[in-house]
Amino acid sequence: MLGPVRVLGADGQEVPLGPPQQRAVLAVLLLQEGCSISYDALVDAVWGSQPPRHVGNVVQKYVSGLRRFLGDAVDLTCAGGGLRLTA
Repeated sequence: MLGPVRVLGADGQEVPLGPPQQRAVLAVLLLQEGCSISYDALVDAVWGSQPPRHVGNVVQKYVSGLRRFLGDAVDLTCAGGGLRLTA
């Protein structure tokens, strides 16, 4: 993907998506749209071999933020030991 990850609301206004890593989490989930991605694969895609110390808490915080920002536009669920985004 080229350029920043952006989401436009129904009113055409850009939806705030939070910090860069939260946008990266969204980008990875969008690339896997409709499929479950494991937490380990998500962490590896976003942080590589240098994840933050409490990465599980960070992922939960970012997923919660994305659910809040995106509302009913997507279904972001825990599935099979990972996450699945369905738009």
